[in-house]
Amino acid sequence: MNILQYNDLDITKARVAFDRVVAALQAGDFRAADVKKLKGTPYYRAKLSDADRLLFRFGSYGGKTYLLLLETILSHAYEKSRFLNGAKVVESKLEPVHAPGEVNEQESVALPYVNPKHNRFHVLDKVLSFDDTQAEAFGLRTPLILIGAAGSGKTVLTLEKLKALHGEVLYVTLSAYLAENARNLYYSFGYENERQNVEFLSLREYVETLRVPPGKPITFRAFVGWFARHAHGSGLKDPHMVFEEFNGVLTGMTVDEACLDLDEYLALGVRQSIFPQEQRGRVYAVFQRYREWLGGNG
Repeated sequence: MNILQYNDLDITKARVAFDRVVAALQAGDFRAADVKKLKGTPYYRAKLSDADRLLFRFGSYGGKTYLLLLETILSHAYEKSRFLNGAKVVESKLEPVHAPGEVNEQESVALPYVNPKHNRFHVLDKVLSFDDTQAEAFGLRTPLILIGAAGSGKTVLTLEKLKALHGEVLYVTLSAYLAENARNLYYSFGYENERQNVEFLSLREYVETLRVPPGKPITFRAFVGWFARHAHGSGLKDPHMVFEEFNGVLTGMTVDEACLDLDEYLALGVRQSIFPQEQRGRVYAVFQRYREWLGGNG
């Protein structure tokens, strides 16, 4: 069996038994691991000791099946499990599973990606396997600046890095919607961390804790109206993509200047921009019109 281990899996109180049971699972020897199915859930447990259990489930990617090790259940305390959401589990009613072939494939979660070089995964609202670049960034010490285009993994990397911080933690993002989305991702599957208190704020909410700024932020709805009036003839059709490019790439990838200049923008790599190289000149021309409009409207 292909084994993947949750990055936050704590095995400190069952290390010796853990290695033995994982070896049995990897060999497909479910009898030796005393595997049983938690009825009504996609989860399984292996026996670490008379009182302790190892919770796992199955995943699939690229035609391969993976066994996802999630957490240790100490002293039969299933109700404390992050993933079982307080479910009451009666050991005597669990269903024995003697071999991998007895597993219902329909209960296997489809994994979006698995990095063959790493056997660890992360969990937000879904199982995450970092690619080499993301894994390298995750391993770097803070303070750290992450720069990347929309969809490059900045948010999930930042949220996973947040889990290692102690005390009062502040997460600031562009909009209230993004702040709420980040909060929901962070606390998915009942995630708790007693060592920290995280507050998620939009940039405006954060600034307003210092002073109330003049003017008002440009909403996407307002941008759509501007785009319809000023972007005709540019060949750009999707205002959402353009809005994200303006906010996340052109003005979000530099800390020294208000925005990238044209040469810097054209020099970005394929994964650093939503738009292909041949469209960026037109995007930047519309961006200049947008900046002029912003300047004239406060």
